[in-house]
Amino acid sequence: MGRSYRNRRKTSSHKFCSHLDKTAKVSYVRLTMKRILHSLVLLAALPAAGIAQADDEKILEFESRISINADATVIITETIKASGSGRGIRRDFPAAYKDHFGNTVKSGLQVLEALRDGRSEDYRIESTADGKRVYLGGKEDTLKPGVYVYTLKYAADRLISYSDDFDELYRNITGDQWGFVIENARAIVELPPGAYVVQQDAFTGRGNAKNQNVMIGADRQGNVTFAAAGPLQPGEGMTIAVAWPKGIVAAPGIGQKVTRALRDNSAILFGLAGLFFVFAYCLLRRDN
Repeated sequence: MGRSYRNRRKTSSHKFCSHLDKTAKVSYVRLTMKRILHSLVLLAALPAAGIAQADDEKILEFESRISINADATVIITETIKASGSGRGIRRDFPAAYKDHFGNTVKSGLQVLEALRDGRSEDYRIESTADGKRVYLGGKEDTLKPGVYVYTLKYAADRLISYSDDFDELYRNITGDQWGFVIENARAIVELPPGAYVVQQDAFTGRGNAKNQNVMIGADRQGNVTFAAAGPLQPGEGMTIAVAWPKGIVAAPGIGQKVTRALRDNSAILFGLAGLFFVFAYCLLRRDN
């Protein structure tokens, strides 16, 4: 009797536990399904929100005013009218670029002024894998949706190319790393006194594309102007080229050329120096 009772008790307990396990499993499955359905609903809503945000963020106007001085310094004032929200905008500058003759040139950057809607704006500069990134706006700033006008004024060196026949400015004035549309892009180039344009060119596109859908003209002061014929899509930029007679803008001397060559090829020089020290060390070890 005792054994039978214990067996029956064990059997009942086993059935009861099995029932609890099944109930728990059903509840767990139901809860999991609810969570999956909830996640699917959220995922379905994300693309629409992303599209709405992407459509809202754009550059309405991008103007680059480039002033070239006789001492070869170049001052650039960019006026960027943008719509959207967030924490300001960022502007990427490559560490090196190709001039019109295919030479790789490393250019320096010095921010002179940063404004938002005509008032002083916080900014910071950070290094990236490709160069420098200028952030306009504080890290903790949060802007309401709307239209804002940013002004970034900076000095850049080594933007002038020197050939046997003429000197030239060749520059992607917008950059091509924007993640949204630039509806209107234009540039004004101010040459130093006594200089005049002997040739000019411009094109738009992504990377090395050269779509010549740019209108070239002059303003009332006689400065050459460039305006993209249509919007620039994400990843596209506008590149301009302006040439003038030699002898007006100062060319670099021998000392400057040597300094620039060392700066442009610093990685190669460090590599060669390292090989030299390894070679010298091996010679010393062998002699000893």
